[in-house]
Amino acid sequence: LHLSADQSTQLIGFYNTLQSTVEPLRAARPPLCTQLLADISASSPQSSAVGADSISLYDNKQQIVGAREAFDTSFSGILNSDQLAAYDALKALSRLTDPEINVIGDCPRPAN
Repeated sequence: LHLSADQSTQLIGFYNTLQSTVEPLRAARPPLCTQLLADISASSPQSSAVGADSISLYDNKQQIVGAREAFDTSFSGILNSDQLAAYDALKALSRLTDPEINVIGDCPRPAN
C-alpha cells in the first residue's frame, strides 16, 4: 500500500486497539461454546437456556464484527484513493481464503 510514516504509525494504533478489543472476546468464546454444547446435550434440553447461550455467542461474534468494522473504517479513512482501492482489493481476496475473516464460525468440536 506504500504507507507513509504517519499512516504506518496510525495503522499500528488502530491494530493495537483492534487486538485489545478482540482478544478478550476470542477468549470468551470457548466457555460460551462449552455452555451451549452442555445445554444442548442435557438429557432434557431447556430451550430457554439453549436460546440464551446462542444469543450470547451471537452477541460475542457481533462485538468482534464491530471491532473489525471500526478498524476498517479508521484505516480506510487515512488512505488516499489509490491506497484505498488496493486495500479494498486485498480485503476481497482475503475473504475468499481466510476463514478467520468470517467470524461467524463454528464452536470448536468437542474432543471426545
